[in-house]
Amino acid sequence: MATILLSGTLSMVIAMLGTRPAITALRKRKLGQQIRSDGPPAHLSKSGTPTMGGIVIIIAAPIGYVAGHLLTGDPMTPSGLLVLFLMICLGLVGFVDDFIKLFLRRSLGLRSGAKLAGQAVAGAIFAILAVRFPDSYDLAPALPRHRTVIRTAEGISYIVAGPGICSA
Repeated sequence: MATILLSGTLSMVIAMLGTRPAITALRKRKLGQQIRSDGPPAHLSKSGTPTMGGIVIIIAAPIGYVAGHLLTGDPMTPSGLLVLFLMICLGLVGFVDDFIKLFLRRSLGLRSGAKLAGQAVAGAIFAILAVRFPDSYDLAPALPRHRTVIRTAEGISYIVAGPGICSA
C-alpha cells in the first residue's frame, strides 16, 4: 500500500512540476491548436492553446511508478505494468490525434472511427495480456478466480468485453 501511495504522489508531483515548463516549451515551438475561422468567434481566443498536455502525465506516471518501487524495494507487479501499458497506448492514440492536428494541419485530427479503432486495439491487447499474467498469488489481474479453474468461455468474455470497457 505504501508503494502505491508513494508512486502516486511522486507521479502527481512530477506532473504538477512538469506541466508549466511543458506548456512554455510547447508555446515556444508554436505547438498550439489551430482554430477554424468559420467557427464561433469565442473559439478564436483558443487559437494557439498548446495541445499535447497529456504527455506530461504519461511521462510522470511510469517515472513515479518505477521510482516508488525502487524506493520501497517492492517488486513491480503485472497489474501495475499492464495499467501503465494501457495508459501509454491510449496516450499514443491521443498523440497521433494531436500530431495530425499540428503537423498535417487538419483541425479535426484523427477521425472518430480511427480513434475508436486505436482505442479498441489498445484495449484488446490489454485484455489479452490481463488474462495471461498471473501475480504472486497465481491470479490474473482481470480474472477473479484462481487461474487453474478459469473456463475458456469466461476468459474469452474478458477478451471480448475488455476493449469496449477501455474505450468507453
